[in-house]
Amino acid sequence: MIRVSEMVLPGHPDKFCDQAADAIVAACYAADPAGYCQSR
Repeated sequence: MIRVSEMVLPGHPDKFCDQAADAIVAACYAADPAGYCQSR
């Protein structure tokens, strides 16, 4: 198995996108804790 990881520096657009996606998932679970939502 090959494992790959990535590191991005603070301020990189990927960091912002991850935060936006996490906020959307959190909002979905807040609206319906039994709902299905997936990030990535």
